Amino acid sequence: DVGSDFPRGWNGFLRKSDDNKLPSVPPPQSLAGMDAMAQCRDLLQLISGSGIFIANLQVTARRLQTFIIESGNLTNAKMNVAVLKALDTRVDKWDDFASHLKTQNIENFKFSLKKTLSTCLGCSTTEITQTQIEQILALGESYDLKNIAKIIQIAVGPPPAPSFKYLYWTTREVLKKQTGRFTKEREDLIRFLMSQSVFTSEVKVTERALLSVVKAVLLSPQGIIDGVGTEDVLQQIVDKGESFSDFEGLVKAVQTICAAKHM
Repeated sequence: DVGSDFPRGWNGFLRKSDDNKLPSVPPPQSLAGMDAMAQCRDLLQLISGSGIFIANLQVTARRLQTFIIESGNLTNAKMNVAVLKALDTRVDKWDDFASHLKTQNIENFKFSLKKTLSTCLGCSTTEITQTQIEQILALGESYDLKNIAKIIQIAVGPPPAPSFKYLYWTTREVLKKQTGRFTKEREDLIRFLMSQSVFTSEVKVTERALLSVVKAVLLSPQGIIDGVGTEDVLQQIVDKGESFSDFEGLVKAVQTICAAKHM
């Protein structure tokens, strides 16, 4: 009687699991479905935290509403801001910011992402749906939209990936695991730099600079595939006797080492 080998209380049936069900794309937020001023506040909060503007700027509700309308809806407007941030857009005037809606920069970014998906899945770009693009954009916005295409390629390995669902969840797990290491790696980075002489003069360090080093390591093939940490890469730099006049030089050296496939 094989039933005697079953765990106590189990009848031998496996229930259907929804654990790996793809998240649904939220319905577009339109001006009609939400108070207009609430939408403006929502968008303004996102823009304020994006780092796109290099100077303080007073923005009117009319300008925010126009940006939402020209984007199509609030959902699209917020995604457009996320893409512009991923493209390292830096402006000091609202008109320069809003003008990006009239260029191909945002659409080119989305199409580049579509090409990455088609390559990884071994299909044509016409087989990639708008919903799939939106799901990946939302995933990237939650973690790292700037590097999402590169991370997808590293996470899923040689094409073709078995399915879009596999691609999505494999990428999400990699992002969740690697970003979960950020805090400790940042602390290790600060401790290492304080104990080593890698700069030729006193250097001011910002949170953005620290995060750029941590990301360069943890979101590289070595960080994702081999589990390499920030200290491992910095030790290589120290062993070579390299020194830098500014933090940007260190960042570039780290990126060069991490550009290799494996350490």
